[in-house]
Amino acid sequence: MDRVRRFVARRRRPNSAAVSVAHAYWGALMGGVYEQASPQFPDSPGDWNSTPAWETWDSFGGKAGKSLTLHHMAVSSGVPWNGGPVFTNSTLRSEMDGVRARKAIPIYSVTTGTTPLKNYATGTYDAGATGIDQWFADMAAWGHPFVLRLNWEMNGDWFSHAPGNSTQVTASGTIAQAQIDYVAAWKHLHDRCVAQGATNVTWFWCPNIPDTLTGPLATDLTKYSPLDKVYPGDSYVDAVGGDGYNWDTIKFPNWQKPNEVFDNLKSALAGGTIPNTGVISAGIASKPVVIGEVNCHEPYGGPVRTAGGASSVSNPQNKADWYTNLITVYAPNWSQLKGICMYNRPDQNPSLTTGAQWGIDTTPQSLAAFKAAIDTSYYASSLPTMSDLAKVVWPS
Repeated sequence: MDRVRRFVARRRRPNSAAVSVAHAYWGALMGGVYEQASPQFPDSPGDWNSTPAWETWDSFGGKAGKSLTLHHMAVSSGVPWNGGPVFTNSTLRSEMDGVRARKAIPIYSVTTGTTPLKNYATGTYDAGATGIDQWFADMAAWGHPFVLRLNWEMNGDWFSHAPGNSTQVTASGTIAQAQIDYVAAWKHLHDRCVAQGATNVTWFWCPNIPDTLTGPLATDLTKYSPLDKVYPGDSYVDAVGGDGYNWDTIKFPNWQKPNEVFDNLKSALAGGTIPNTGVISAGIASKPVVIGEVNCHEPYGGPVRTAGGASSVSNPQNKADWYTNLITVYAPNWSQLKGICMYNRPDQNPSLTTGAQWGIDTTPQSLAAFKAAIDTSYYASSLPTMSDLAKVVWPS
């Protein structure tokens, strides 16, 4: 009998999301214009827009059919090095309070922008009413747990805070020195945060996915940084993760399944080696993993890769199946994964024929698949009690 019980218990371990205990938070970075149906709302709070709209949150959550537990806020104001107001300015504070009131955890993305990375470790921006020390002191005064996603996708060259960006290479002299300066800047900001008592900040290191195809992130080290060169260290990072998309033929030779998008990142975050990157750190495999941005392009009329590998005219079921695979198969089998945030904005061009379409509702099929996939107890619809001035508590 005991042997039978053990056999049954083994068989009940999840191979998909059909389990009774939540193992991951979920949420989104939302922009109202992503919605293909009427009405279209403005951007949601904290999303590159001075006119936040809770209607977008309500619309997204209503379509998904489930309460969000993460809200990704990409805020360009409120950081002292951009000359903006401090953390407790009225707009940002009200948005953070609003996210908390809606029972979700803010993921607050902040870029240091074009400011030279080499200037941070010297303390240039620490003092003053809008300095870094005051910024973190205000975070401590707010007190509630949140996630700080600092200088994301730093392994690429497209953001001005990245070591491979021409602005930083020029300031530091070489990309190798810019990588050193990036790590030093992160450590300095972390140390100032600790010194001001902002123990409610969960530090989230979020690179872009390393290329799984033979692409620039895998080969061109004059612009792109190996992950082990830009990791600040286990003592300076609370959560790790990355951003990844199925761009289809907009940026890649073919349609990419979730495993093709994320397997290299998954291996690196588990302490493995991948092309051009050594072991990131001894302790990285114990860190919770959060996908900061993810989605799948809806390739209207474009070529896609079918199950057999051949190209065909776009089928709305392709994106629907991609959601099902990611949310119910791939993610639940990634044991480190504790959070996932959808990116729900159009990429540059909102046209259905020329722009990348990231919305969950680009077709009835994609929305139905997303809703069915996320509607499982694997993904939390509520949060546990979390103490003030403490780190985010991740699902077990």
